[in-house]
Amino acid sequence: MAERSNIPLAEEKAAEATERIYHEWDAALGAKDLDSAMALYAPDCVLESPLVRHLLGAELGIVEGREKLREFVRIVFERQPAARQRYRKRLFHGRA
Repeated sequence: MAERSNIPLAEEKAAEATERIYHEWDAALGAKDLDSAMALYAPDCVLESPLVRHLLGAELGIVEGREKLREFVRIVFERQPAARQRYRKRLFHGRA
């Protein structure tokens, strides 16, 4: 029988979901697939990033709502360099 970790099942499932979203976001970014990226966000999402101020010229570095986020992510995808560098293969260390 395989040995269970000490991580409670709910935390393990949350970590798996987070890892999945990380990889789906990376795939959407690589393909510059705006629809796939937006599918990862709730309609009432909030994103805070210094890039919001820089790319949108916004006073605050906050985007509220998926439709406003779409415009921000579209600009991010447009300005992404042709050659991407990856610094990790997974979000959580010690996980396959």
